Amino acid sequence: MARERAADQWAERHQEQAPEGFRRVRVYDMKRTFGRRLRAANVNFEDRQDLLGHRSGRITTHYSQAELTNLIEAADSVCIRLKEVAEQIWMISFMHYDLGFFDQQSNRVECAPNPFDAKVLPMSSV
Repeated sequence: MARERAADQWAERHQEQAPEGFRRVRVYDMKRTFGRRLRAANVNFEDRQDLLGHRSGRITTHYSQAELTNLIEAADSVCIRLKEVAEQIWMISFMHYDLGFFDQQSNRVECAPNPFDAKVLPMSSV
């Protein structure tokens, strides 16, 4: 293995064992960490591609995957909404469907009558 050879070469040159973890760390682990940190820092795709030395965008995407917490926050920002509709009464919505209400005082949830009913506007009489 290349990692083993590199650790052995280190030991020969420095007359001591390679640092802890040297035999386990792979270049690709560091490259993936670098790519993910670039993405988390909002570095644009083309710059990440150049910094990682990729010609293929597919490979750049592989090495700079989104952080799971960012994906969850993005999904939450458009999916679930809480809106106070009366004092301590909150409407729970998912996308554009009003699912029910949460009564904060009694800690109870009530379902909306028909949350997935089609929302059709009446036709005009023109």
